[in-house]
Amino acid sequence: STRSISGDPFMVLGSPLGLATGDGLTLELAMATSTGATGQVFFTTQASPGFSEDKSVTFAVEAGDVRTYRVPLPPQSSPLTGLRLDPLRSAGEIHIESIRVLP
Repeated sequence: STRSISGDPFMVLGSPLGLATGDGLTLELAMATSTGATGQVFFTTQASPGFSEDKSVTFAVEAGDVRTYRVPLPPQSSPLTGLRLDPLRSAGEIHIESIRVLP
């Protein structure tokens, strides 16, 4: 659990990935927050190693108990190498139970 006191908290995966995206991947996130907001997942690939808005997906976050969010990541022409999660775009309490990348 953590608390965001600013408007754009984020966390970055520390180890590089090497996942083929094929028809796309899904980031599955089990999380509870104290406020409803918008979350965002950024991704990098071998061909494009920097985080940017054009390689991101937003999702609606509901306040309350733990919910499971499934965020589709679009197919890419090169392997997925990194992930950044912005669980909220506002201040609030955040509790993450799990994060998985699914085919």
